[in-house]
Amino acid sequence: MTTIGIDPAYAKPIAFAFRANKRWTVVNISPKLPHKWLDLFESAKRMGVEQVVIEGGYVGKNIKTALGLAQIRGALWAVATLAGLPASYVQPSIWQSQMGAQAWRAKLETGRDDLNDDEQAAVCIAAWGDGQR
Repeated sequence: MTTIGIDPAYAKPIAFAFRANKRWTVVNISPKLPHKWLDLFESAKRMGVEQVVIEGGYVGKNIKTALGLAQIRGALWAVATLAGLPASYVQPSIWQSQMGAQAWRAKLETGRDDLNDDEQAAVCIAAWGDGQR
């Protein structure tokens, strides 16, 4: 199943990654531009993407951060659903335990070594989602 993997953020750009036609697309979009998320989801769906997987989270010591990320995760889920793509969440411990070392795996998947940590996570989440049937 072809997946858009998302590493959500609310104080910096959100990393989106998916593989279509054997090519990886990795983009960063502001959390303040949900109409751009919709454009990306609709375009990816036309290229064969079938689902969205958003990295879940945990409540740390900073409640403001936890609430901000929760709002972004919910908005991402809603916009993906509006685009006609089923959306789900995966805890970091789940995809990380199955995907191995993030930087190595992202480079293996994409052939790129210029991805930042958030982009690497989005690639790994997408690859994890692709493997879920």
